[in-house]
Amino acid sequence: MSSYTGFFRVSSKIFYIGIFMFISFLISSILWTVSSFFSLDEESTSANYSFECGMDCISPNRIPFCMHFFIISVLFLVFDIELLVSLPLSWISGNWVQWILTVSVFMFVLFLGLVVEIYFGSLDWDTKIFKKPLP
Repeated sequence: MSSYTGFFRVSSKIFYIGIFMFISFLISSILWTVSSFFSLDEESTSANYSFECGMDCISPNRIPFCMHFFIISVLFLVFDIELLVSLPLSWISGNWVQWILTVSVFMFVLFLGLVVEIYFGSLDWDTKIFKKPLP
């Protein structure tokens, strides 16, 4: 008899989580629908220009950006954050064997991510972009 009460406790928690997710989806759908009704359908011509105290723009506002810088910065953030997350595990865990196994699996996954990025050429730096003169 007690096993059934445990099942009903778990299923009631799942039910409340489902209700919460449904209400969240419903509220976000309503907000999205209302915002689509009040949005401007026509784009303003001045929205494409940067604002410089009411004066004409000196330089173009859409400067080309090297995607390689962005990829390197995202990779740095991912690997840096994952490494910083793994450092406090040594103080939290009292079992050193479990900590060493966890960190070794974690570092192996990081190493596999690095190998995948090298394989796809995300870390290969193209030197031809530096030979192109700046506008």
